[in-house]
Amino acid sequence: MTSRVAAWFKAKWPTQESLAGNRWLTWLGPRLFHPHLWRLRRKTLALGLAIGVFFGFLIPLAQIPASAVVATVLRANLPAAMASTLVTNPFTFGPVYIVAYKVGQI
Repeated sequence: MTSRVAAWFKAKWPTQESLAGNRWLTWLGPRLFHPHLWRLRRKTLALGLAIGVFFGFLIPLAQIPASAVVATVLRANLPAAMASTLVTNPFTFGPVYIVAYKVGQI
């Protein structure tokens, strides 16, 4: 089961070559294509997830671009930072903030 899921993620994971060919991203140049932004290493992945969750809870608008900019500056895992902002999507937004309010009342 896990090998099928891993294979699916590997097939869907964007490559540097596919992004380098995108005309909307060419202006970012070599900064976007730094190897540390795309490696699945423990340190870069953890930092990317932390950045994404931070911006997911911090600001209600432009979460993904803000996390992408900070992940690029700190050389964290860019896809992980962008994907982890979705922890507060329209379905989880209400319950997350209700639980945060209840915890804050304690």
